[in-house]
Amino acid sequence: MAAFAIMGLWRLAEAALGSSSRPGADSKKSEIVNRLKAFALAVVYFAFAFSAFGFARGAGKSSSGQSAGITARLMQTTAGTIVLVAGALIFIAVGGYHIYKEVSQGMKRRANGMLSCSP
Repeated sequence: MAAFAIMGLWRLAEAALGSSSRPGADSKKSEIVNRLKAFALAVVYFAFAFSAFGFARGAGKSSSGQSAGITARLMQTTAGTIVLVAGALIFIAVGGYHIYKEVSQGMKRRANGMLSCSP
């Protein structure tokens, strides 16, 4: 639980201040994308920390019942529905990005002759 919170704080600081591993090496657009990724990871780590804290406290409901309850409450309002749809679209976009990235890197490797069909 503490590790997730610390990782979340680290990613939040990285989102606010930028990466210190290669200062000035990235273009402005790349820096913005890296900060957005760091912020998204901070949100994920904080969600994990919150979930771990609930588990440690002994939160009584089953996770499927709890998820259905949260989703049902969100669907009762227009803003909640928008949040759910936006979350689903972000989830799909991230998955599509990773598929695209893997396929394009595979094509680059094949084009460079790094992969061969012979054993």
